[in-house]
Amino acid sequence: MPDDIAKKMDIVAELRIRQYFDHFLEEILPTILENHEKTCPYGRQVSRLKWSLIGAATTLVILVPTIGKPLWALIVKL
Repeated sequence: MPDDIAKKMDIVAELRIRQYFDHFLEEILPTILENHEKTCPYGRQVSRLKWSLIGAATTLVILVPTIGKPLWALIVKL
């Protein structure tokens, strides 16, 4: 009987944790990210620039491996 109760307690605890994280991901995190985006004047610009550079470097590595390999090695060093 104690093993049965322990299993039920584990199930209930897991469900409560999932319920909390579902609430966090649906309600809290979007609010945090929205507030950050509104208050950080450079966040959006830096993010766009960073992802543009990453995309360009990846494209260059794929399309022109002779140029891409040294570039990729330089990025990995950073």
